[in-house]
Amino acid sequence: YPLLWTLLPKKGGCSVAQRIPLLERFLILFGPKAVRFIAMDREFGAKAWLEWLQAHKLNFRLRLCAEHRVSNARGEPTPVRRLCAHLAPAQAERWGPRQLWGIEVEVAVLRLPPQACARTQAARRAKGHAHPGDELVVVVGPCDPHEAPDLLADYRLRWGIETLFGALKSRGFDLESTHVVSCPERLERLLGLLALAFAWAHRTGQWVAEHVRPPRFNPRQGRRAKSLFRHGLDYLCHLLAPGAAAD
Repeated sequence: YPLLWTLLPKKGGCSVAQRIPLLERFLILFGPKAVRFIAMDREFGAKAWLEWLQAHKLNFRLRLCAEHRVSNARGEPTPVRRLCAHLAPAQAERWGPRQLWGIEVEVAVLRLPPQACARTQAARRAKGHAHPGDELVVVVGPCDPHEAPDLLADYRLRWGIETLFGALKSRGFDLESTHVVSCPERLERLLGLLALAFAWAHRTGQWVAEHVRPPRFNPRQGRRAKSLFRHGLDYLCHLLAPGAAAD
């Protein structure tokens, strides 16, 4: 669920200096105990950012690029691609402790099987975004002598963020079609409205799946044909404007 956001005066991702105030706002409102860990994709990899998280005792799961350097068994900085060269498809390993930018981390690695990433890779190649090594999933987290978390399973939870983006845009509310991107204040208020609408639709989808009808399962894709969000949104549309939502 969207809780906090800030609009940047530029395109692309945020810098360390821009994301720290947002997380500080969250900590003031909810406290550090509300954070089990922070899951981050590859563009969030930065030494200063991990140092800030460690200084504030915040747990993290960070995916690395294939060219990031992690220490090998001899302590030598080595590209992740070389460290994973021996992995067969679907093979996973765990290493630790290792050094990343002088920070001690645990490392979990997985080479995705071809059938698991073929569709994604084809889509990324069509858009010119695919890179060698995208089939490698390398996730690091802080060393903890008292527990051995499943870093890969934890990182998978980050996919909910991508699902949220889809719900706000092309697969749900179609945010891009509003054409208010040139007015930051209006866009920020609109995001607040969409955050409430998303929470309403998602919770409705959970209720409908439990009490009315479960979403249809697609055996070919191995998942529901509709997300819980879409299930709830269609149900609400049917109640508020009968015939507007296709089943």
